[in-house]
Amino acid sequence: AVTMSVTNGMNGANGASSGSSGPNRFLIWGGEGWVAGHLKSLLEAAGKEVHTTTVRMENREGVLAELDRVRPTHVLNAAGCTGRPNVDWCEDNKEATMRSNVIGTLNLADACFLKGIHCTVFATGCIYQYDDAHPIGGPGYLETDAANFKGSFYSDTKGHVEEILKHYTNCLILRLRMPVSDDLHSRNFVTKISKYDRVVDIPNSNTILYDLLPASILMAEHKDTGVFNFTNPGAISHNEVLSLFKEIVRPDFTWKNFSLEEQAKVIKAGRSNCKLDTTKLVSKLKEYGFEVPEVHDAYRNCFQRMKAAGVLYDKKVPLQKRLQRAEALVLIGDIFIKAKRCPEEEGDHLVFEQLVAEAAIKREKDTKKKSGKKHHLHPHHDEAEKTAADAPNVPKEKADL
Repeated sequence: AVTMSVTNGMNGANGASSGSSGPNRFLIWGGEGWVAGHLKSLLEAAGKEVHTTTVRMENREGVLAELDRVRPTHVLNAAGCTGRPNVDWCEDNKEATMRSNVIGTLNLADACFLKGIHCTVFATGCIYQYDDAHPIGGPGYLETDAANFKGSFYSDTKGHVEEILKHYTNCLILRLRMPVSDDLHSRNFVTKISKYDRVVDIPNSNTILYDLLPASILMAEHKDTGVFNFTNPGAISHNEVLSLFKEIVRPDFTWKNFSLEEQAKVIKAGRSNCKLDTTKLVSKLKEYGFEVPEVHDAYRNCFQRMKAAGVLYDKKVPLQKRLQRAEALVLIGDIFIKAKRCPEEEGDHLVFEQLVAEAAIKREKDTKKKSGKKHHLHPHHDEAEKTAADAPNVPKEKADL
């Protein structure tokens, strides 16, 4: 399978806190969560020492005891309350939301501060909304801009706690937005909007985990602190996301739009829509030789990996063939990203692809007529599939995800 990788950063350069010495030791809070699971896999794959915990952040004695037991150099806080199945839950459970997002987050950061431990907090950028100074298509919000979105209790708690948290000199605060993984996990932003009856079509900043989680570990190891907008550069609309999803992963996918006014009638809490400025993040990561792809390119790469994974696990095709196809899909996706064509070349290219695809389909039909039943025993071995599999203008086989 295609996996994320993490740069070594400063592994071993800093002695462990609480009086111990040696390589970096990571303790992940929210150990059974979605983002926490990705972090754990990344760290293990990089050969880092990593521990996870499910101790409640608001439990002062429990937190201090866990820090003493593990003696980490770095704490990664991927815990918190986002609500199930979404932030509407927080509107009816405000005490529980505050206990986790405010009391718990501050308690863990404070305990780490007292013990000299670096603490990375996976926060949210869903604390803004477009306004006159930050219109759609205009400048993004900076890390120093005051939160202006009060449409949900969840966002309200996050905005308030950040204002206090940023004064802890041991804390790195990373603002994620609408996080996306390479699978169709239930917490994946793409999974969520693909299951909605209707979606709004507004540009937003998004966090592609494949691109950014390795950067979070790198920044933690360098002991960076302060607030960072932690998204891919740029903004992308829901329709653009779903169009790419349809083009690359699921050709039979369809969706409908509705307005913000119509959306407001079916949700309890408002939804943040905004673009975050990533200048600070990109500049910091360049110091470490780490680049973050623009959000449209990042999504195309993500869906190519997703499609490759679907091909990889299609048991109807021999394993070696699956591996070859998955590798080819990833390479092709990278080539497409780097290729730049003028409008005239783009038009000629699409016409050429259409003709090639149509010819491939015709060959397939002719082959079916000749081979009869025998052909149906091996539908994935068609010569046509080799040519037309990635042509954007013809229907494609649905990846088994």
